[in-house]
This record gives sequence, C-alpha cells and structure tokens, in this order.
Amino acid sequence: KRLFSAEHLNFILGDHLLFYQFSTFLNRFRPSLVPTLIRYLEMRKAMKAIEYANAVARSIRWPSHTDYCKFSRVQAAATDARFEDYAARELLLLCSEALPAFVTHTLIGVVSDCVARDITGQGIPIMRDLVGNLAEVYCLTDPSVHDNPIIFASEEFHRTTQYGTNYAINSNCRFLQGPATDKDTTLRLAKAISLGQESNEILLNYRRDGTPFVNLLMCSPLYDDKGVIRYFIGAQIDVTGLVIDGLGIESFRALLHNDETKRLEATAEQNNLQSKFSVHHPSNKTKESLSKLQELSMMFSHEESDVANRNSRGWDDSTDADSVRSEVVDNGLNFSHLNISNSNPMNRNLPGVYKHYLLVRPYPSLQIIFVSPSLRIPGLLRTHLFTKLGGPTQTISALEAAFRDGASVTAKVLWLPKNTRAGERGRGPAEVKPRFIRCTPLLGSDDRVGVWMVILVPVDGEPFNSSYGRRDPIYD
Repeated sequence: KRLFSAEHLNFILGDHLLFYQFSTFLNRFRPSLVPTLIRYLEMRKAMKAIEYANAVARSIRWPSHTDYCKFSRVQAAATDARFEDYAARELLLLCSEALPAFVTHTLIGVVSDCVARDITGQGIPIMRDLVGNLAEVYCLTDPSVHDNPIIFASEEFHRTTQYGTNYAINSNCRFLQGPATDKDTTLRLAKAISLGQESNEILLNYRRDGTPFVNLLMCSPLYDDKGVIRYFIGAQIDVTGLVIDGLGIESFRALLHNDETKRLEATAEQNNLQSKFSVHHPSNKTKESLSKLQELSMMFSHEESDVANRNSRGWDDSTDADSVRSEVVDNGLNFSHLNISNSNPMNRNLPGVYKHYLLVRPYPSLQIIFVSPSLRIPGLLRTHLFTKLGGPTQTISALEAAFRDGASVTAKVLWLPKNTRAGERGRGPAEVKPRFIRCTPLLGSDDRVGVWMVILVPVDGEPFNSSYGRRDPIYD
C-alpha cells in the first residue's frame, strides 16, 4: 500500500530530480494526467503557503501575556474546505493512476534488463533471490470461453502460485487475488482485456498457502492472421524482493532511507532535549516557520525562486547558481518540458518486459501461430520455427530434442529473415541476426504441452544496466 501511497507521491514531488523523472514519464505515457499534476502542485503550494503564514503568526512575540493568550492560537489564514476536497480528489487520481503506472514502468525497465542478462548468461546468481523465475511463468487464457479461463500454464506458474493443474486450468486468474489486492489495478486490467489491449500492472497476489507476493504482470492479446483476438498471454514475474527494500525503484528506496534518517534525527533530538526548554520557546517556533518555508520554497517555480532569492535580505549577486542540488531544474520546479497545450492527449501503453516473443505449436508441428507486435511481419505466421533458426548443427539438434521432450531450453541461434532457408545463412549481418532464445512449454489439463512460449533477446545492441543469473542450459 505504501508503494502507491500519497506519502510516496508527495515525496517524489518534493524532490526536484524525482519530480523531473515522474513528470517526464507522465508527459510521454500519461499526458492526460499532466494538467492534473500541475493543478495539484499549485493547490498544494497554496496550502503550504497558508501553513507557513500560520507558522509565522505563531512565532510572533506578543507584548503581554494577555495578548499572547488572546492571539497565539488564532490562525492568520485558513483553507476553504471545498479547496481541500478538490485537492484531495486530484491527489487520489494521481495515486491511483499516475503513480502505479510510473512505478510499473520503472520496474519494467529494471526487470527487462534482468531478463536479457538472465537469458544471455551475463547475470549474477544472487539476483535470483530478488527477481524469481525470469521468462518462465506464463499462462494462456481463452476469451471465447466464459470467464476467460486459463487453458495452458507453465510448470513455473504452478510452482510460483502453488496451485496445481486441477485447480488452475479452466479457472480465471482472479483466484490469485486476495484481501489487499488493489481494486483500481484489477479494474484497469479487466478494462484492458475487454478492449483487447496489452496491460502491464503491479499486483499484490497470493499463493495457495496465503503468502502474498508482488506480481509484475504483462497481459497481452494474441491476434490471428485475420486480426481477431484468439487468446491472451499472461507473463508473471515475482518482484517482491525488488519492492520490499526499494531496490530498482529509486523514489521508494529514497523514501525508506528517509524514514531511517528521520528516526536517527528524532533519537538525537530526544537525547539532546533539555527540560528547561518550553514548547512555547521562541526558537522552536522560529524553527517551525523556517521548516514550513523550506517546504513551500521546494514547490516554487523557476520564476518564483528567482524572485524570492533576488528580493531576500540575504541575497548576494555572487551566489553560484551551479551550487543547487539538481542540474536538471536549477532552482525551483520546472514545467517547461511538459505539454499542456494538447486538448485531446492520448495515453500510451507501457512497453512490456518481453518485447519479442513467439507462440509455437507443440512438437512435431512447431508452427509459429502468434507473435508479439514487434515481430508482426509478413510471412512469419504459420511457418515452421526451425526455418527461422540457424546455427551450429549441435545447437539445432539440442533445441529439437528439447522441443521433443517438452523441456525448457535456452540457446544462442541465428534469427533468419523472411524466406531465408538453412542454406542461405550467409546473407550478411543486416539480414541474419544472432539471438538468444528461451523456450518454455505451457501445459494443459492433461499435463501435455499445448503451446510453447519463445522469448527472443538480441545478443548485442541493447545496454545492460542491472544484473542476474540463469538456470536453463544454454546451447551455443
């Protein structure tokens, strides 16, 4: 709950660099929420200004005890309840729509890199403890059947969820939901499925024994060659290890670190507290007003910061402008990179963890029946998988044996272009691409392979930013 909380969002908005990252994300993927963000920031700034005004009023030294008793508890300003309600609604919208999308996108970036490292064998085994079962947990659902039930699932799906074939097959995936599963997330997922759209969400799911886990879910429609949705492929990754300590989520990790800093500061202040200091001591009230001013100033725009600096009594023209904390925003929040002029902004789907994938019929057919949007090229569907794969004879033989035996396998191959056959593998690097592939069988109610999920990862050309390990044998 804290991951998608108002506390987390306000922490992001209070840090100039995190704000820039968050607002840039909205500008690209959720432009319809940009006006909401700016409106909430301005309303929050107005309320912070009122808090500062009241803190200043409380710090006033009154000439007599009578005046102190009369005026010390009188507010200099107050926020209209209607204004507060409107700001609360804007905050709720940002926490339920903008923040989950931002966190999901952040984790997708981390996990995508982890998948590439895991498949290509460039990972660190310890990362398996933080991100489990990469490119192995899948289920296939049939929307033409009532309630869109699971018809095929990988063995790792059953191991991860602890639900066996008899329970999971022919059931809707909602059996993984529990008391703390976010309803807004499940509603977004259901809406995307009804519209035939790909959806990427972070869900709190539950294993059969009741243990919760954080599930990074990709749910993507599979179209036939006539453009009709036949199935949905669901890919799950357990990212509990990344979320608990904020690993991979810079803003959440900083929030957790801030908790520890506050705890240490509170302990130190308690140790230094002297009984002679009254709660009404002027220095404490001045400190309070300065704290409120700092909170307010963090929300100033460039122009407001410039005015405040140049007109303050302590301003010095020799002040080094480069000494500010963030080079991105210099001084104050920057809205110049946001597009608020679009009268009908369209939201974009988040890119999923798995960008290039195929679904293939069981051995011996091995016919490619569905592909990811990135691989929708003429002539690929309905072809035999091995007509698109090249490489050493030993590698191809090992792959064929794995498909025959229904065993997961990872291999380095040559991805052959359209209409290329095994005898034409030397047509040049522009047409023949080295790829790593990870092939995972999905089983039906009879425990027989119903379909294969094949993930493709480029050997080079995409930067790695994280780390991982692998489990399946790699044939090269």
